[in-house]
Amino acid sequence: MKRLCLLFLLLCGSAALMAQRFSCPELIQDIRIWNEYQQPNNYLEWARSVKADHVYKTNAAGALEYVYVMTADRDVDLNAMRELALDYLAAQFKVSAQLRAEIARRSPTDAIFFTGLLKKIGTFYSLTDENYIDTQIQFDIRFKSNRVRFKVTIAEFRVVQTSDRRITQDKTVRVKDAYPLNKRSDHKDSYSKAFLNSNGKMLNYAGEFLNFFNKHIARKQAEEDW
Repeated sequence: MKRLCLLFLLLCGSAALMAQRFSCPELIQDIRIWNEYQQPNNYLEWARSVKADHVYKTNAAGALEYVYVMTADRDVDLNAMRELALDYLAAQFKVSAQLRAEIARRSPTDAIFFTGLLKKIGTFYSLTDENYIDTQIQFDIRFKSNRVRFKVTIAEFRVVQTSDRRITQDKTVRVKDAYPLNKRSDHKDSYSKAFLNSNGKMLNYAGEFLNFFNKHIARKQAEEDW
């Protein structure tokens, strides 16, 4: 079975580390734990094991949620960080220039709020049907002069069932009501895959964000300081 390995570019040598402007030991540790975790032979067993060992994070409402504070080694212009966060989201989700401007307008001057769509993070099949699970992923990114708080949340799964290419069921299920967090839910295999993919993607987005900032922040800061 294909492993859900996370990006682990944050420990790629002392020279890279010295060049970094932002750091987050907690994120590096969480990625290491995920990549070293023993992965059973099927998604259902794997999800059950992750649940039992609590190798995932939730908020008070039961949604999957990861929060990391990334600290800079010196002050950085707030607008430079905000623009760079928009660059990151645009690259990850193919955000148009018009939507980017709308995200910036609706977000506070010290934050960026964005909701993206993850398609087919869980699938289940029959002889004639293709059924799948999508989800929305919410980004809440906030800035101070020497740090960024990166929060990403997945609260619900959208389950679409089809028959002869027609949608026969379209329902939304809270993550906490789906397997493995709810042992009595249906579609255990599919929810297991969605649960594992959600956790993996959320950690990957955090790791990619930190790498993206450290790769581009000097250029973005220079653009703001002209």
